[in-house]
Amino acid sequence: MQSNRVQFLRRSAIARYLRLAPQFGVTYLSFNLHEPSLRDVRVRQALSMAVDRDFITRKLLRAGQHPAYSFVPGGMPGYIPIRTYWSDWSLERRQAEARRLLAAAGYGPAHPLKLTIKHRNSPDPTLFLPAVQSDWKAIGVQAQLRQEDVQVAYQDYENHDFQVGDAGWVSDDPYYYLDLDRSDTGGANFGGYSNPAFDHELDAALAAADMPTRAGHLQRAEAILLRDAPIAPIYFIASRNLVSPLVAGWVDNPIDAHPAHALCRLPQSSATTAAVAS
Repeated sequence: MQSNRVQFLRRSAIARYLRLAPQFGVTYLSFNLHEPSLRDVRVRQALSMAVDRDFITRKLLRAGQHPAYSFVPGGMPGYIPIRTYWSDWSLERRQAEARRLLAAAGYGPAHPLKLTIKHRNSPDPTLFLPAVQSDWKAIGVQAQLRQEDVQVAYQDYENHDFQVGDAGWVSDDPYYYLDLDRSDTGGANFGGYSNPAFDHELDAALAAADMPTRAGHLQRAEAILLRDAPIAPIYFIASRNLVSPLVAGWVDNPIDAHPAHALCRLPQSSATTAAVAS
């Protein structure tokens, strides 16, 4: 279900079928660190902080997504995500700092940064990436959008054939978000990020004897990742389902899992009574 169809459905005759719920998953931008301009962490931080995530989630998508200022979604048992150092800044302050960082890296009106964002042709990326393009224009970055089939885009990412790429990930374990960017992950480490300190924290998390120790190492790893900014988290996803009132046993949950054995069909009279009561 396309995000921009949700508002229409809310006003339609099947509004009571609509089920939206937070889901463990993140949409993010990956920066190709093989590109000379993107090797500078100041450039990557500038590009990430300039994105208006609130506008994207609340004005464009409007289907239960939430702005992402960490890479790992919130709500996972035993883990509190680490947020970017600028997460509480206003957009105006972030954009001003982004311009300063770009200038320090040698970019400005006389020498603008030029990039191509390669992205999946899925409905939501095609909806929100023009907003990213506009946000970057506001800080003097000239970005072009290049749309590819989903499979083609991911193949190009794995081959490092991109500058900036739009991607998504779903998991219910914080480790498997961070593991995407460890140096020996392979193709899923789209940008070719490598930091021994980051890898060390992930190794220590795997060897941890208890959950609090594991969480501490993962938090330190996430802090390193957000500091180095090989990726820019944009928003946390939401599940979008149409569920008939005749279906009983459906429970919204962050992994969007609904086993058939837990569901059953109500008699028509029961569903009608429940609908009237609500």
